[in-house]
Amino acid sequence: GSMSPVVRSMGDLRDFLSQWDKASKTSREKILYDFVKRSRNMTGPELEREYGNGASLLLTRICAYLRTRTLAGTSIGMSMQAISVFVSASSGHRFLVEFLDSGGLQMVLQVIRNTNIEEADRMKALQVLFSISNAGYTYKELICEPPTSGISSVCEFLNEVQSETAHELTRSVLIGLSRGNKRAPELQTNLIPKLTSSSPLVQRTAAQVIRQLLSPPEVEGIKAITPEPSLVPALRSMLACTHVHVMYEAQELANCALVHESTRQDMIATTLELLRAGEYSFRRPVDTPNEQELGLDNSPASVAYFSAQAPPECLILQAAGCRLLASFLKSKAPKRVAAQPEVVKALVAADAVAGLLVALANSDYADSKKHAVECIKALTRTSREADDRFLECTGQTFYQRFQADPAGCAATLDAAGLDRMLKASGVEEKSKAALPSGGATVDENAVDGSGGGAEGDAGAGGGEEAGDATGNGQAQEDWSEQEGRSVSMESGEAGGEGSERGGGGGTEWDAEEKEHVGVEREESGESVAAGEHRVAAPELSAADTYAEASAESIGYSKAQGDGEEGARDEAAVDER
Repeated sequence: GSMSPVVRSMGDLRDFLSQWDKASKTSREKILYDFVKRSRNMTGPELEREYGNGASLLLTRICAYLRTRTLAGTSIGMSMQAISVFVSASSGHRFLVEFLDSGGLQMVLQVIRNTNIEEADRMKALQVLFSISNAGYTYKELICEPPTSGISSVCEFLNEVQSETAHELTRSVLIGLSRGNKRAPELQTNLIPKLTSSSPLVQRTAAQVIRQLLSPPEVEGIKAITPEPSLVPALRSMLACTHVHVMYEAQELANCALVHESTRQDMIATTLELLRAGEYSFRRPVDTPNEQELGLDNSPASVAYFSAQAPPECLILQAAGCRLLASFLKSKAPKRVAAQPEVVKALVAADAVAGLLVALANSDYADSKKHAVECIKALTRTSREADDRFLECTGQTFYQRFQADPAGCAATLDAAGLDRMLKASGVEEKSKAALPSGGATVDENAVDGSGGGAEGDAGAGGGEEAGDATGNGQAQEDWSEQEGRSVSMESGEAGGEGSERGGGGGTEWDAEEKEHVGVEREESGESVAAGEHRVAAPELSAADTYAEASAESIGYSKAQGDGEEGARDEAAVDER
């Protein structure tokens, strides 16, 4: 029969090989099936004993049969499985050498590259390649040498297959090839273009492999490779993807780019650029199509409705930038914790707080606001300089509200409110300016803001004068011709903030501004309390809305000034 017998003598071996030589294509497939079924878990010595020291002769015949089947374009799955039994056999190194000497590696790569062969058969060839690479560093380098170009063949296979199983196998093969291989940087070069693929599966698998190259497990003999500069632009386009698995892999790979010094500055500059969403037009549709229009067949009404729901790419990138920075700052991974001080220093130098405030004031895309809240919380808790900058940009009133209720405070902030707040603090020009190209250096004069930052500790008089000068100058430039009352209140708020940051002593300013509080209350007919959340009515002008906000700040500053004055009086009595 066609069943392959157990060879026990030279005569049995001769008969078995003669049976293979005379068998038809169908009979040979049956012989291969029986061989794989019985021998799949055998070691090299067991195979030799099973076939009377003639296993090498059987391997030679299977290789020749595989070559003819490959040229004919017919199914080769069973042949590949039979070869895999030999190549992966424990203590069967002799079989591996014989297979490679007969041109087996070139044949396997040819099958992997051949798009006319079924995906399942190409995967079996990939499993043979995996077995070869697991044999040692010498064989990994042999696969990756230029004549064979194994890396490019596997990367092209990754680009062509569609199934999850094929991608998992390809990932395992590529990671195995990179371990301890001096040609691992070539693998990164081949995979970076895959990060911008239109297929989420390809993007995810490529990112997973690159991440293993940049941040391998802590195993002796495995060294991390240096990321290429082209990784950062590829990550930028990858961050725009809304596929959940790709979003995660993009974030993890970007964290690796922040850890490595060679890509850290570029990654920070790119991320801060994303926070400034730029010009866009996005309004979610109000009218919902009825059930008949929506239907189940993608009617034009439903397609138009759901496409209008999708936010523009710049908003997706803005939210991704905030999410990335928040995840890095809150990470407990040892490598990221070690890199956090340098990253935070660069973020503060590049004025990341101003960019995060732009995202915080985005009322069109909830994800931007949500992740900006988390990022600002993490950054200000990590860095005193960032916390000072946040206070300088927002003012004492908003700062205190944000500390008490970050999400609730952020929900009431929009772009117009941010503009008014930055004008009051005298730093709106810095906020609107483009980010520096290097991402690590900024204009020192711009960072000083209203005098409440680095030089705010010079003294009570100095802080008050700096705050008054900056607040008055900026307010008169933009508002004096339109609304005299707003100018007065704006200068008052800026001066009060400057005095608080400078070390106290705002009682004279409090006395001068009492009449403004009274005027505002008489006009609005409402009592304004410090810390109260207010939403301006639609019919109010911008100036009236800002006057209400200023009155709130004045009330808060007056209470604080009175408290400080009382403390000084008590101290004087004790001295006497």
